[in-house]
Amino acid sequence: MQDMGGFNTPQPSVAHTPHLDNFCSTALRSTMEEIDNEETAVQDFLQILEEHRKNCESQGKYVEAEIAKNRIHELRKHEQQRYVG
Repeated sequence: MQDMGGFNTPQPSVAHTPHLDNFCSTALRSTMEEIDNEETAVQDFLQILEEHRKNCESQGKYVEAEIAKNRIHELRKHEQQRYVG
């Protein structure tokens, strides 16, 4: 690249260093762990909601059971959309 004076200006080196590679690997690993933790939390919550729905039905609380069922459906749909789009 030339600067205003007509001299070639050296380009900065983009060489990978072990420190940078380690940083990137650590950041990627951390991000993947966060995703795994989030997925586990959602699955745990879905399981709790399903148990709540069943308990509501067995106690005759059909409106509350329906609300839980709808929430389960919404969460599953949202999770599917996260992976597809």
